[in-house]
Amino acid sequence: MERSVVLTKSCYKFILICLICCWEATIKLQYKAMLTILLFSISLLIIMVGGFNYFNNRAAVQSELSSLETFAKELSLHLETHLMEASNIAITLSSAPLIRQSLISSNDEYAQLSETERQDKIGQLNKRWMSSVDPSDSFIISHLSNPVAAFLQQQQKLFPGMYGEIFITNRFGRMIASTGKLTTLAHASKYWWKAAFNHGSGKVFFDDRGFDTSVGGYVLGVVVPIYQAGEIIGLLKANTNILGPIRKLIDNVKVKYDISAKLVRSNGLIVYEKDIEPLSKEINPAFKACVASHVTASHHDSDNGSLVACSPVLVTIESGKFGFGGKGQSIDQLKGNVDETWSVLLSEKTELALAIAHETAKALVIIGLLIVLFAAALAWSLGRIAARPIVMLAEVARAIGKGSLNSRAPEGAKDEIGKLAKSVNRMAENLQATMASRDELKQEIELRKKAEESLRLLSSSVEQAREAISITDSAGTIEYINPAFTKVTGYCPEEAIGKNHNILNSSAQNDSFYKEMWATINNGSAWQGRIVDKAKDGSLYPAMMTISPIFNEAGEITHFVGIQQNLKAYEELEAQLHQSQKMEALGILVGGIAHDFNNKLAGITGNLFLAKTKAVQLPDVLSNLATVEALSFQIAEIIKRLLVFSSKDVVAMEPCDLVSFIREILEAYKLDKPDNISVFHDICTQELLINGELLQLKQMILNLLINAVDALAKAEEPEIKVKVEPFSADAEFSSEHPDLKAVVFAHIMISDNGCGMSDNVKSHLFEPFFTTKGVDTDKGLGLPMVYGAVQLHQGLIKMENNTGPGVSVHIYLPLLCE
Repeated sequence: MERSVVLTKSCYKFILICLICCWEATIKLQYKAMLTILLFSISLLIIMVGGFNYFNNRAAVQSELSSLETFAKELSLHLETHLMEASNIAITLSSAPLIRQSLISSNDEYAQLSETERQDKIGQLNKRWMSSVDPSDSFIISHLSNPVAAFLQQQQKLFPGMYGEIFITNRFGRMIASTGKLTTLAHASKYWWKAAFNHGSGKVFFDDRGFDTSVGGYVLGVVVPIYQAGEIIGLLKANTNILGPIRKLIDNVKVKYDISAKLVRSNGLIVYEKDIEPLSKEINPAFKACVASHVTASHHDSDNGSLVACSPVLVTIESGKFGFGGKGQSIDQLKGNVDETWSVLLSEKTELALAIAHETAKALVIIGLLIVLFAAALAWSLGRIAARPIVMLAEVARAIGKGSLNSRAPEGAKDEIGKLAKSVNRMAENLQATMASRDELKQEIELRKKAEESLRLLSSSVEQAREAISITDSAGTIEYINPAFTKVTGYCPEEAIGKNHNILNSSAQNDSFYKEMWATINNGSAWQGRIVDKAKDGSLYPAMMTISPIFNEAGEITHFVGIQQNLKAYEELEAQLHQSQKMEALGILVGGIAHDFNNKLAGITGNLFLAKTKAVQLPDVLSNLATVEALSFQIAEIIKRLLVFSSKDVVAMEPCDLVSFIREILEAYKLDKPDNISVFHDICTQELLINGELLQLKQMILNLLINAVDALAKAEEPEIKVKVEPFSADAEFSSEHPDLKAVVFAHIMISDNGCGMSDNVKSHLFEPFFTTKGVDTDKGLGLPMVYGAVQLHQGLIKMENNTGPGVSVHIYLPLLCE
């Protein structure tokens, strides 16, 4: 066997030498001339085309950059004209005699007051304005339906789709007329009011509000001072949907010239680009330096393969006559402007600008390649004729090397090629004689490789298995554990190997349980069952355990292999499923009852209306009927909440700022809470925007506050704490709650220092009709409805006992991503 192996190796070495010699000879004779001519021609062609392409491309790029820069400047002038036109329209609108007369009257009224009295009065009116939610409130109507408001509303109709709110303030910031209900009545503290008032000098201010949900578009607020005898008597602000004229200009550039055109802020946010939501994206970071320079400029961005030109809209740069900016303070303003300017940004793919130059270079390359190929073909034909005998010998040697031992080379020639052919033929005969021994050796090697691969796969499968696997001797002493065993139990190999498997004994099973298990496996049968074991840290975990005996050749049990599957995650999922089924059953029950109540209530309210019509002359009866009708409407509102809870009613989700929403709830709750309970809050100042159903959110917060009050019945110094803050999920939080899709949340925590809750109460918290209170005081639906509201908002609720007295409720609601 060894002799045949040595012989086989010698033969292969000889074949390799023959092949190298043959192919080297072939290359020298057949391809040398062709390769020399081909390489020389290609090198010359590359140098010529490269030089031409370099200088031609530079000229084309410079020409196109100059054109782009001129075009960007023209577009910025057009946009500046549109902004000036918007300010001129606002100035013309503010010059109406009706507006001036109203402002003079309002200013006279407040000028008679001292500064403190004036601020107090405007502050009180502002609070009344903000707290009023009744559209029929005469105070609100007096600002929305007076002659000045009617005049402003008429201007909105004259320019449909152009304006959002238009409103007037006197010289003290007090609004006197508006086309719609604004958030506040007092505006003297607003950044745009101060900028336009300009310490009494006045200037036109463009309030770059960003995307404004009140008009459903990109809004630019135009603020102009109103003068009388050279003094400012008030300000007019018109929120203008500016994207109309901008869209026409920029989209026309894209269609006609195939150039990417954008209107951008100097911080890189895109104000407008075709088919892109305003302010939803940023420009390439490489372009930011251009738009932030506030000058018309252009450059070639070779990294991104683009030609870029930008030109600022000059009216957006702060000056003595104009101001520009915004802060996004209103809840309906998204991504306001903070000391940014506007610029027109044009970009064109370099390849488009160089298209003509590339076509010329391509033609030059094609002509050169044709010449090169012709010269190479001529050299190859001449070399082939000279190298034909060597090629034939090389093909025979290659066939023998691939295992075709019957191949033979022609021996007719008397030169060195003929002698080499004879040597190759003798080598093939000797190799054919030893082939049988080589095949046997090869078969033995293949069998050994398969056995090693099977063993490797088995070892890898055990090591990478997710189940905890351990192997013990017949007495239960551990001899092997896989990595999953360490992950489940906490014991590393150094701590477990050599110890008895009873280190996992949790005492949750009695002695008879283990006696039956040992009897089964010692009898040679596999045992399987649920078991509760104890990890290294002392925590208990449920597992599905399978123990199988391992036998030697004599049929004796030598080892046991145990496989554990951790059931903790499965049992938690099962508990969540049971909770969902309970909530679904409650929803069906509540939905059916609420639906029937709704039908009957419709009949009651209809008959009440008829009764009131017939009892016009009976004021006492009318008063009683009005009371019944008000109660009916309250019942209807309760039914609506039940229908939402049971998912039988349409839920209107809308973006809302959770911070201001909870502040309003707590402000109103101060009037209803018991006097002996203190309410503290720690609410962040930043906006936390969620997609929510306002009625459900309000009911959720009030239910939790009511529960907290009930828990404080026996507390000596009862207090409730409310905290609202942003929360970003880390890896641990995400792994604990894989059903949550969001990453950033609004975190609401409501805690009390009351009686706390037992483990039994905690396990039934969200079950319908479960209550720890009296039958007459609670029906056990408060927390299930809170749970349902959190699920509706795709959030998470957790309740836990505090370190001290009381309970804390944690709610995580997904934030809207900008």
